[in-house]
Amino acid sequence: MRELSAKSDDPLDTILFRSPVVKIGKFRVWPGNRRFCDSGPIQRHVVVFPRTLVRITHAERDSFIAGPDLVTYYNRGQIYRRESVHNLPDRCEWFAFGPEVLRDALRELDPAASDRRDAPFGFSRGPSDPASYLRQRRVVEALAANQDPDPIYIEEEMLEVLRRLLTAAHGLRRAEQSGRRRAREKRLDRALAEGAKGIVARSFRRRVHLTDIATDLGISIYQLCRTFRRETGATLHGFLNRLRLAAALEHLYQGSPDLTEIALDVGFSSHSHFTAAFHRAFGLTPSSVLRERSTRKPRPLRGETFPRA
Repeated sequence: MRELSAKSDDPLDTILFRSPVVKIGKFRVWPGNRRFCDSGPIQRHVVVFPRTLVRITHAERDSFIAGPDLVTYYNRGQIYRRESVHNLPDRCEWFAFGPEVLRDALRELDPAASDRRDAPFGFSRGPSDPASYLRQRRVVEALAANQDPDPIYIEEEMLEVLRRLLTAAHGLRRAEQSGRRRAREKRLDRALAEGAKGIVARSFRRRVHLTDIATDLGISIYQLCRTFRRETGATLHGFLNRLRLAAALEHLYQGSPDLTEIALDVGFSSHSHFTAAFHRAFGLTPSSVLRERSTRKPRPLRGETFPRA
């Protein structure tokens, strides 16, 4: 059995889909709400896709800025705190996979996960690639629009997203463990990378220069680029484009038809520049997303197969 658009007892939480494979919900909280900083312990093992940048601090762990490039992982009962970045709300979707599904997915990468039933995730965050971000957004948009998509499509899509995310998260964890630097040096590098993220997030809709970011942080341009790539696995330009493309997706799914206006609003220099970057990241054009939204029929991504209706 599966359930669509289920009511929730939590006014900040809306459940969009429920099946034995995955439960999908959206969470919205704005700065000023008494639950913004502390929403209480997490009630289930979840993978969370933030739409906006938000600083998360898991109890007894370092804080980090999550966003379209970085998903967060929570074990049930996890205590954490949330801080706004530039007074942005926390707008995110969460995915809670069935216990057996999650155990099998983790066991392929970490056999010891089977023994950690209460805390299957051995990490608090991990990279998100553009294709995974778009896939989960398309699933969420189909559910939010009450399109009643075939549940097997939803379940298979999210299982593939889970596989991709866990592979990337474990790869990052292994790299960190094998190349572990001194703790103090690591903390300083992370603080610089997080500071750079905050500056880019504040100004991604306009021209951004390395000189400005480095000056704000009090470091050299060379140190800025080297540290950011080492800490995040991405270039600053790549992160900048991820923010711009995530903002563009919001415009497209809200039905804004003027692609030139969208391109300029999110910081691209032209319609053609926007379209090229969008296609490189997602494998389809902004125009096809608009058509998909109007026809309510998702077009397959590269390497993706949809069941016939």
